[in-house]
Amino acid sequence: MLKIEVYSEKGWEEIENFPWNKDIELWEGYRFIERRKGESRHTLFFLRTDRGDIVIKRTSPEVAEREFFTYKKLARMGIPTIAPIGYVKREKSNEKEGYLLTLYERGALPESHLIRILKNKNYRDLVWNSIIALLVVMHIKGVFWGDPSLDNILIKFYKTKVEAMLIDAETVQFYDFLSPEKEKEDLERLFESLYAYSVTEEEDSEKLFEERKQYISERYEKLKKLLADELDVQSGEYFKLIKRIDDLFLLGYSVKPWRISPKLKIIVNPITPRKGWFVQMLEDMLGVSFTPEQAKKIFREILQYRDKLSREKGKEVKISDAAREWYNKRFLPAKLIFSKYFPGENPVKIYVEILDHKWFLSEKAGKDVGIEEAARSYSEKFGKGKPESLWRNIVKTFSEIFGGK
Repeated sequence: MLKIEVYSEKGWEEIENFPWNKDIELWEGYRFIERRKGESRHTLFFLRTDRGDIVIKRTSPEVAEREFFTYKKLARMGIPTIAPIGYVKREKSNEKEGYLLTLYERGALPESHLIRILKNKNYRDLVWNSIIALLVVMHIKGVFWGDPSLDNILIKFYKTKVEAMLIDAETVQFYDFLSPEKEKEDLERLFESLYAYSVTEEEDSEKLFEERKQYISERYEKLKKLLADELDVQSGEYFKLIKRIDDLFLLGYSVKPWRISPKLKIIVNPITPRKGWFVQMLEDMLGVSFTPEQAKKIFREILQYRDKLSREKGKEVKISDAAREWYNKRFLPAKLIFSKYFPGENPVKIYVEILDHKWFLSEKAGKDVGIEEAARSYSEKFGKGKPESLWRNIVKTFSEIFGGK
């Protein structure tokens, strides 16, 4: 007697009507397609439907069910992974089979492409940084992967960022706190995978592997140190936030709009930006173009401004809303002042230089020195030949625009 149990996500009830009473190889009238994939210990089928391509993984009933709910939990935790849409348990004459159904992730690179990409110096660090970010975020949230090999990672290149995705959750385990031993175990498994693909008969391959291993280890520890603790920022102590964001920038990361916890603590999530990410973000939100360096510093200020607005309103403000308010209430008034007092000079350049000077002084002092002090110091250092009354007007204007910060 054949016993079949099918579970489907809302909107994917159609999978319950698939002919599960037959082996998939015997299905008729269904369009299976060839997809390039990496090594897998399971048989994978790629099925085209009107709603999108589906991946069907043949496994055991227990693994199919557990992995389905593991993916859902990972997604709720904000960990990049594939989307499960259902699972099937099938039993016939004491023979048991399970099937896990997930959406095919379009545009993502499997291991077969990944190895080639890792040999390209223009993309290699971006890819490794995205993998390191995925592993660090998992570990901080108490998730043990168990098998973080290159076979089990998809890399997705977006227009402005790169994202690593977990695609095999069979060995995933959840803990309240992940021990250093478990962290080390995951890293060692990643190194084993790297070794298998990177060490060949080529000259100096062992040396190159050791260099890459050191790169991953050092960046893992630096990123984990930056992200391990929620950032407790009291009202006005924005320097702590900006310092952490700057440290992430230096590592080659940027930040997603963060979540503010009920205790007014900030959780910062990293992303791996491609060249032009900051410029594109501001163009999308404001319709205005800046140079890459200006865009990076202005984006940092908008993040700070968003935090200020969120605290004032007692709820999280969208980054796009904060950007537009910053542009209208801070940037445009300051730009007009500089255009008036510095005809013929680039007002955006002066604006960014004063903000950059403020952050430099704040880092040196270990606290937010405020815009008035920054404008005064900037005028003393770079404003030689300009009337003192001019700088007094600028400081006064900045104080009014920025509220003293």
